[in-house]
Amino acid sequence: MGVSQNPSNPDVIVINTTQTNCVQIIAGQNIVAGELCFDDVDTDNNGYDDMLKVTYTTTNDWELTEAHFHIAPAYREFP
Repeated sequence: MGVSQNPSNPDVIVINTTQTNCVQIIAGQNIVAGELCFDDVDTDNNGYDDMLKVTYTTTNDWELTEAHFHIAPAYREFP
């Protein structure tokens, strides 16, 4: 899976192929607090990925008290 960030909004992550991939969760300005992983899943074994699994994993005693996740077909549709 290709994962990249939108240069005009670094909080927007773009997923553009299938496979598993992760991006770092950054606390403050530059502290790696974990990772956010994306995985396309074929839930009914018909050969087509029909679910996106998103997993938040924190490291070094970091905890998430609130997380926001949004999927949209185009940048202009992000809140």
